[in-house]
Amino acid sequence: MKETIIYLGTCVLVLLIVVSIVYYNNLSPSISSNDIQIEGKITPYDENRFLVELDIVRLKDELADHYIYPIVDGSGNISFIEDEGYYTPGAIGDWWESYEMLHESITEHLDFDADIVGFSIPTPKGEYKTKFTIYKTDVFRDIKALDVYYVHVERRFGKDLNWIMKVTIQVNL
Repeated sequence: MKETIIYLGTCVLVLLIVVSIVYYNNLSPSISSNDIQIEGKITPYDENRFLVELDIVRLKDELADHYIYPIVDGSGNISFIEDEGYYTPGAIGDWWESYEMLHESITEHLDFDADIVGFSIPTPKGEYKTKFTIYKTDVFRDIKALDVYYVHVERRFGKDLNWIMKVTIQVNL
């Protein structure tokens, strides 16, 4: 009888370990890049700034942290324009983990000189329109496109489920 209980206990423990390993290996992010749609336009605003209007659609609620980084070579800070029907975030800047992910990702592929400043949108699904300006810096040369990076930062049970999506928006001059 005692041997049967030990045998059954061992089988249950092994089964629990196998199920845990399978579950861990099949973890996936709460949303994917297919659940995010970003469109926009960039136009001259004045001598030192460009106007950016983004339409960001999230098809599912996001349960993790995220930041959106608009980047143009030679650009500086961004300033939001409060306007009826547009979302204005409470703060702009970066979050250390998303910043590090983005910085490692883009510096491997290109040499750029731009401030990396981002913002976040609310986590519920929906459409979020934003309007902001991007300042030119002293090293600004020319603008052909705006690269918008959506950085998703998620960790569950110690497993990184992070991803970065890049959307290129052409300039309307």
